[in-house]
Amino acid sequence: MPRSGLVNTRLKPRVTVLRGFDPNAPMTLTQSLPAYTGVSSSTGIYSGQLISSAWDSAKNQHCWVLGMTGSVNTPYIALQDIADQDVSEAGKLTGLSCAGQFEIQTAYYTGSNIAVGSIVVPSSTTGSIAPSSATGQLILGSITRAPSGEGMTPSTLGFGVGAQYAPITISPSYTGGSGSATGPGAVFYPGIDSSAVPPAIVITFATAYNGTKTVA
Repeated sequence: MPRSGLVNTRLKPRVTVLRGFDPNAPMTLTQSLPAYTGVSSSTGIYSGQLISSAWDSAKNQHCWVLGMTGSVNTPYIALQDIADQDVSEAGKLTGLSCAGQFEIQTAYYTGSNIAVGSIVVPSSTTGSIAPSSATGQLILGSITRAPSGEGMTPSTLGFGVGAQYAPITISPSYTGGSGSATGPGAVFYPGIDSSAVPPAIVITFATAYNGTKTVA
């Protein structure tokens, strides 16, 4: 299971798959692999990032690395965090193939020209995608919806679209102590102040990778 469902515990929200993903469908274009040697919860692969597979001689199999390792490798979008408990237990992380028919919403992008219909390519920032019209870039898909706010604090952030959640503030507290709330055996709840975490902007794109097509 994910470490937490609270949006305010993440700098960027998890990937949202709006269309095309059915975990029980055997024909869904996904891949589950372990992380490459040296990739860990500290170095990170996060849900929504661009990943690809590379041969790991230490593990004698293909494993996930962040970003694209070459023009011949199929690009994927990470479904989970590498540090999620279910990933740790299974030893594998699931990637959604950009050759599949998905509509994906992610906060891991760069660039500002994010118009509907814009071509999506691998970003120069490893693990992110970017809208681009530059020739020769490998096409991952195209933008299908206007950028939107995703987070706990309402804000337009320049796009005129507010975040989906109102701020939440819960004061720290103790409960269950013997004799008093803070007595022996008390449980401390640290509370939440989501107003301190600004919302992230997410972009939505439909995957359209075919292995050869580039921006003309």
